[in-house]
Amino acid sequence: MQGKRRILVADPSKVVRSTLAKHLKDDFDVREEHDGESAWQTLVLDASIVAVISGPHLPRADGFELLERLRSNRLHRLSDMPFLLLVSPDEPADRRSRAKQLGVSDLLIRGMSGGEIRQRLIRLIDWEIAGDCGLRQIVGNHHDDAPFPEIAGFLEAAEKVAADCVDRSQGLTLICFGLESETLLRQRFGEPAIRGIGERIARVIRSKTGRRDLMGHHTGSTHVIASPGTSPATCLAFAQRVCRGLSESTASILGQPMQIAVSAGLANSEQEGTLSVPALLAAASRRLEAARAMRGASTVAEDSSGAPAGEDYFSALQEIMRQNSITAHLGLTGLHLMPLMRLLEREFHFGLPLRDMEQHFRQRARNESDTD
Repeated sequence: MQGKRRILVADPSKVVRSTLAKHLKDDFDVREEHDGESAWQTLVLDASIVAVISGPHLPRADGFELLERLRSNRLHRLSDMPFLLLVSPDEPADRRSRAKQLGVSDLLIRGMSGGEIRQRLIRLIDWEIAGDCGLRQIVGNHHDDAPFPEIAGFLEAAEKVAADCVDRSQGLTLICFGLESETLLRQRFGEPAIRGIGERIARVIRSKTGRRDLMGHHTGSTHVIASPGTSPATCLAFAQRVCRGLSESTASILGQPMQIAVSAGLANSEQEGTLSVPALLAAASRRLEAARAMRGASTVAEDSSGAPAGEDYFSALQEIMRQNSITAHLGLTGLHLMPLMRLLEREFHFGLPLRDMEQHFRQRARNESDTD
């Protein structure tokens, strides 16, 4: 088993566990648990586990509770762990929705082929980028790699992928990545330096994408990925891991070592209701700018009616604080505070469950809006 990454399979059925272990044994060291409490103890004690596949109906803490415990944990090893929920083809929509709200990485449908399960699991696990080793490795040989297509060529190729998605009844996700403080860095170092560091980052990211994924250069440091047939949850997990992983990286810009931060914006055809690549690109680009304004290596996957960014941030927050009925708007207040929380977390490393906090604030804001 040496050299194989370890995953945990949790399900009350020995047949299910054995079947999954058989599918995955060539690539992974598989640990099995039959109930939620045992699975949780295993996850806490065994730091070598890199992912979880769980059924929803576990005794002693079900799959949803197990997922919630992971996402709310202060240890990034646990809170960021890929979690794949094994559901039946007729799983109720409200339960699937609940899993997504809790932060499931992907849903596996019972009866799915072993090859498809391996592919989804490997993609999630391989999308781990730690430290700055990737950037250092790229520095010496990046000129040997094929150049990224410019935006016109990318759009042309992506349109063909979108047409193929229609034939396969699949969705398409676009992810835009770019340097967080690009404007300031451009003023200091100039456009060529910004584009160069953006390209080095993009090559690190491309090494983690699938064969069907397309990648191209948009503007400045911004590069865009078109990923067909990949779930929105999986793409979001990928983007979050990239941004967090690269937030600890350093790069040399004109001979000066600089700590870098990367932000991301996403748009998915099923959520947007369109397979128009230009429309998806516009949405992903808009969300990238929102993520940059939030700072803290942020990722934005939907247009928010919550906290504004940039110059309006503090004035809007002060306006809310002046309201006499602030307790009636705690969800919106929390959303306005999230950029500040991200900045504090980045500087002081409190271990705040930022993703869980934002989900709670958004739900509270929706409830408050419904009662206004």
